[in-house]
Amino acid sequence: MASKRRRTAREVALRALYEIEIGKQTPEDAVQHCLGDVELDEDAEQFAYDLVRGVSLHKAEIDRRIEALSHEWALDRQACVDRNVLRLAAYELMFCPGIPTAATINEAVELVKKYSTRDSGRFVNGVLGALADGLAKTSIVGTSQTPSDPSTGTEDVIGSADGTHSTNGGQRVSAVVMDGAALAKQELETAKLRIERLRAAGMQPRLDIVLVGDDPASITYVKMKKKRAEYVGITAVLHHMPEAVTQEQVEDTVRFLNQDRNVHGILVQHPLPKHIRERPVLAVLDPAKDVDGITPFSLGALVSKTDGFRCATPAGIMRLLEHYEVPLHGKHAVICGRSFILGRPMALMMLTANATVTICHKYSTNVQELTRQGDIVVCGTGKSEMFRADWFKEGATVIDAGYSRPPGSDRDVGDVAFEEVKEKVSFITPVPGGVGPMTVAMLLQNVALSCERRLHQ
Repeated sequence: MASKRRRTAREVALRALYEIEIGKQTPEDAVQHCLGDVELDEDAEQFAYDLVRGVSLHKAEIDRRIEALSHEWALDRQACVDRNVLRLAAYELMFCPGIPTAATINEAVELVKKYSTRDSGRFVNGVLGALADGLAKTSIVGTSQTPSDPSTGTEDVIGSADGTHSTNGGQRVSAVVMDGAALAKQELETAKLRIERLRAAGMQPRLDIVLVGDDPASITYVKMKKKRAEYVGITAVLHHMPEAVTQEQVEDTVRFLNQDRNVHGILVQHPLPKHIRERPVLAVLDPAKDVDGITPFSLGALVSKTDGFRCATPAGIMRLLEHYEVPLHGKHAVICGRSFILGRPMALMMLTANATVTICHKYSTNVQELTRQGDIVVCGTGKSEMFRADWFKEGATVIDAGYSRPPGSDRDVGDVAFEEVKEKVSFITPVPGGVGPMTVAMLLQNVALSCERRLHQ
C-alpha cells in the first residue's frame, strides 16, 4: 500500500478512536462514520478498520506499555490526539511487522504535529522510539500479547493467531484465554444502543421465554437471560410451565406467542423434559421470532446463506474468533458434537468462513486422531473434561462449549481439561466465562434485529 493512502487511513482511524472515546460507538460504526467523503481504496479502508479494531482489542496492553515509557505521564492526562496517535503507532509496531518501523514512527510524528503541537511530536517520537527498541530486544513484534502481571515483573508472549505457539525465553507459556465475559459486555453495550434507538422510534423490544419443568440449571440460565435482557432495555416475559404439561400445551403456548405482535423474540429453553418432543415444538415457532436460530427455517437459511437468525451459541463462538483475530480461511476446523443448537450450525458457519470442516459424533471412530488434526477444535459433547492435552496439536485454538458439574464436585467444568490443555494450545475458552456469556449476548442482539426488521416492514 502506498504511503499516502496509509497516511489517510491513519487519519480516519485517529478520528474514529476519538469518536469511540466520546460516543461509545463500536469500532465498525466509528470508522464508517469517519470515512464520510474520504476517498480510499478497499485495501486502505480495510487498513483503517484493522487499526481501530486492533487498538480496541489490545488497548490495555498498549496503554500499559505507553505509560511505562512516558515517565509516569498517565494517558488520561495526555491530550486526546497525542494518546490516540500513540495507540495507533504502538499497535502497528507491536502487531504489524510488515510496516517498516521508521515509517510508522515518522507518520505518527507528522500526524500529531498536524493535529496537536510540535512539542507533542517530540514527545511521541521519544515514546515510540523507546517502544521500538524494547520490542526489537525481546523479539515480540507481530505476536499476540496480553498484559504482564506487575507482581512478577515478567512479560508474557503467548499464542499467535497463525496457529503457532510462542515462547518467552525459550520456555513454553500458557495460551491466550479468550475472555467471553469481557467481549459479551461489549456486545451488550452495542445491543443497548440498538434498543435505545428502537425505543426512540416507538418500539419496545420484547423476549418471551418458554421454560418447562424445574431443572435447576435451566432456571439459573433463564434468570441470567432475563437479567441481561432487562439491562439492555428488552422486556423479558417468562412462561414457566409445569413438568407435567403436555406436548399440545407447549405447542399451543408457542403458537399463541407467534400471534402476539408485541413479542419480537421467542426462546424455548433447553432441555425440554423427556416426554416433550423438541422438534415439533420448534417446527411451530415463527421463524421471524426464532431469535435462538434453531428452527428448521433458520437452519435452512444458514445453509443457503440467506436472511435468517444465526444460532446464538455458534454465532457467539464466531464473534470470539473474530475478536481474537483467529484465522479460519483454509484452516481445519473439527467440531465435536452434531446437535442442532451447536454442532451443525457451527459447521455451517465455519464452512461459510472458508474453513475445512470435520464433524465428530458418537459413532465416529478415531476421534482423538481427528481432533489432533484440527487448527480450531470446538468441543460440545457435555462430557466433563473428556478432552485432554494429547487430544490437540501444538498451537491449536480450542473452544470449549461444554458445561457440566461432575458428581461430588462443587464447581462447573467444560468438556476440556482446561489447566493441562492451556499449556499446549494457543487460544482457549474457559468454563465458565467463555462461550456462555457470548450465547446470551448474541441472543439479545438477535432480539434487537428482530425488532428492527419489524420496524422497517
